[in-house]
Amino acid sequence: MSTLLKYAGNKRKIMSEINPYLGDWVGVKRYVEPFAGALGSALNAAVPSHVDVHLSDVNEDIIELYEEVARDPQALQDAANALATDEASYYTIRALDRDPLWPSNHTRLQRAARTRPVPRRGYRNVLRCLTTGNDESDPACLSHAVPAS
Repeated sequence: MSTLLKYAGNKRKIMSEINPYLGDWVGVKRYVEPFAGALGSALNAAVPSHVDVHLSDVNEDIIELYEEVARDPQALQDAANALATDEASYYTIRALDRDPLWPSNHTRLQRAARTRPVPRRGYRNVLRCLTTGNDESDPACLSHAVPAS
């Protein structure tokens, strides 16, 4: 299954090789994906419907995006499509995390909507760490921990 984002470390293409190691799922009640990323593993892990899936990622922007997809995908799509797509707007959107008031002055939907267009125009279309501008695999991007629930 295709993923919403291109993401450094995405395992979508190799899940057919990983799935045999996941076993037959008999007696398994929970699948925990600590590195959700683009969801390549979770979407392609052949998890049976009786198994509860729990996703986590250190990148809170990714988690917020997926929560908004689950809550109201049409509203998210509309909000993302309303954003300008020219080069100057791309850099404006990418720079929003450098503004300390950005998160508190915008709704979850607005924050999630701006996460989606960034990869489409980023370097090789890979999701970039919005805070530092580095690839998500860069340790400097790991500064935003998702609070444990």
